[in-house]
Amino acid sequence: MKKFVAILLAALLVCTAASALAYSKDEPITITFWHTRGSGANYEVLKACVDGFNSTVGAEKGIIVEEVYQGGYPAITSAVQLACQAGEQPVVCVSSGVRVSLLLDEDIPADVSALAEASGFDRTRFFDGLMETPGNEDGALRSFPYIRSTPVLYYNKTLADSLGLTAPKTVEDLEAFAKAMFKKDESGEVLTWGFELTNDITFLQGTLLWSLGEPLVGENGTSPCLTGSSMEKTLTDWLRWIDEGWCRPYDATNAGTICNEMLTAGKLGCFVASCASLSNLLKSTKEAGIELGVSYFPYYNEPGCSIGGGNIFVVGKNNTDEQIAAGWEFVQYVLADEQVAAEAIGSGYLPTTKTIVENEAMKAFWEANPQYKVAYDQLAWGHCEEFPYWLDRTEFKTNCAGIVDNTILENKFTPAEAVQEMLKVNEHLL
Repeated sequence: MKKFVAILLAALLVCTAASALAYSKDEPITITFWHTRGSGANYEVLKACVDGFNSTVGAEKGIIVEEVYQGGYPAITSAVQLACQAGEQPVVCVSSGVRVSLLLDEDIPADVSALAEASGFDRTRFFDGLMETPGNEDGALRSFPYIRSTPVLYYNKTLADSLGLTAPKTVEDLEAFAKAMFKKDESGEVLTWGFELTNDITFLQGTLLWSLGEPLVGENGTSPCLTGSSMEKTLTDWLRWIDEGWCRPYDATNAGTICNEMLTAGKLGCFVASCASLSNLLKSTKEAGIELGVSYFPYYNEPGCSIGGGNIFVVGKNNTDEQIAAGWEFVQYVLADEQVAAEAIGSGYLPTTKTIVENEAMKAFWEANPQYKVAYDQLAWGHCEEFPYWLDRTEFKTNCAGIVDNTILENKFTPAEAVQEMLKVNEHLL
């Protein structure tokens, strides 16, 4: 009986919304789409998607989408919060999965489950782990996996092949792999660093922690890696690698960009970073005469990785039924396998649906470019950064990341002391 009532209410909601719609082909509605991708291959594929919608579905139904770049995830999240307060909010928005969770507290993402049911939208096309995000419980649909990513190992395959090396699978393999690529001249100056690990506590270190079976964040505001041994182990190994000389300390600012530049220049053997960097890195290494290798993130005990990146959602707060319905039309277009394939092919972000394996364009692209399938395959053992939900996650993450800086870059703490410091500064959160 309860299920019948819920379905009836959803149907009534759809009918009410549909009857209120006033836009059409002759009287189009314009909606704004705020995003985080302002240049390079990422912007080009986004712009092609928006243009494609406007010339097809949008032209047919009277919807015009205007895309607006709003900076990175912190900037766009603050911008949409402030815009909603001023009544100047977009209709569709992108933010990181973690930050979308925070927006739920202000009731900003709309629940489009009724519209999804009316349009026959199949949520089971997506990997379960990608849909198990805050706001999507109990049949609700408030955000969808869009530009998601897993961290992969990028390496100089030209150098590796010349040394007879194959991509490492485990952390132990990684040590041998990177040591073999490390080079110094007669004066002791480093010509090629073997490896570099940057400080991204939930994405990169988080992946190592998952592979040890003790994630950074657990259920109910806990931190298994701090009460267990995995955080201390990862910091201990990291410092040892630097002390042994073959692992380069990361830069305090622009660390990821510098890694890209150094690998392209032949000064870095390998590093781990988001698969979203793949298209741009393939282009730069090719121009430099280097073949780029891509492999899984090496693991400790068992494969495990963090899934980062952004979700797309319709903004419900202060928007009309017409705007929300128009926004849903655009989101559906973005999430169709044809666009998911174009997105993945053009940018390197993950194709997020299980059904994409049947898409002919995606299959052909993977066959010709196997580097792009590495990150997708890792979804089998991936965990979204935003799950489980924890309101204080951002503060906790920031506190821990600062202590990692103090430990790795400044030698202020030993690994054991760093763990105790993390417990201390987060005592009010845990």
